[in-house]
Amino acid sequence: RILIWCFIPDVVEQRVLARCRDASHEVREAREAARAGRLYRLITENTTDLISRHTPEGVFLDASPASWTLLGYWPEQLRGRGVQALLHPQDRKQLMPRAGEALAQDGYHTMTYRIRHRDGHWLWFETASRAIRETYTGAVVEVVSVSRDITLRVQAEENRRRLAEVVEANTDLVLFIDAAGQLSYLNPAARRALGLAPGAALPALCELLAPAVLQQLHGSGRQLAERDGVWSSEGQLRAASGASLPVSLVLLAHRAAGGERYYSLIARDMTERELREAQQRRHQDELAHTARL
Repeated sequence: RILIWCFIPDVVEQRVLARCRDASHEVREAREAARAGRLYRLITENTTDLISRHTPEGVFLDASPASWTLLGYWPEQLRGRGVQALLHPQDRKQLMPRAGEALAQDGYHTMTYRIRHRDGHWLWFETASRAIRETYTGAVVEVVSVSRDITLRVQAEENRRRLAEVVEANTDLVLFIDAAGQLSYLNPAARRALGLAPGAALPALCELLAPAVLQQLHGSGRQLAERDGVWSSEGQLRAASGASLPVSLVLLAHRAAGGERYYSLIARDMTERELREAQQRRHQDELAHTARL
């Protein structure tokens, strides 16, 4: 048990009065609070996310040392500075009023925006903010925010979006095949060529390719695609109506973020080429017949 003693001298009686009280709970709580405070400072000073405090108007009150790594500013350089000055003009007009309303109503808000580094280049940030309210009135007196740099993630998503648009608009037939050999995606050009409705279920790969081509695709085709990155051949695709479509096939091997293998099969319609070749052969036959005559 922890006791706190108080000694009171009594000059008249030539004695000392001693009084104590049990402070075990109080001292343990103080020690736990001090330990928690040290742990909080340790986490705050070493986290890669930016932890900051703001006034309701968006002025920096304090920031963690991660501000130097992320933005090129030390915490002392951000104190007293409005966050609006660092935001992209478009985001400043659209997001700041919305963030203020959300914090006042819900007390919590998450937003994605562009912020300027001290060097002048723009970064994408994702910030989760929580409002600190006055006990009796409920008014927002402070805002605590946790921000992280998501520039690489935004760029990767933008690249994927652009690639998806290219695949969707491509006139070649694009088929995605998983590691088990099942179709997982057909672009609009492939659905049109095969006579499939936009919402129709995907057929099995064996329904589209001849057995010899399918065996070659799953055998040497996969091995060459995984080793060299690409495998090419020629074959025919069977449409839902039963008609055959002459195509040149290109198989590409890919690896997902989790390490799973998948493949993209690009089929180019060779009907026009075969018609041109047949017409050219017919012209050659007519020229040879004319020469004989």
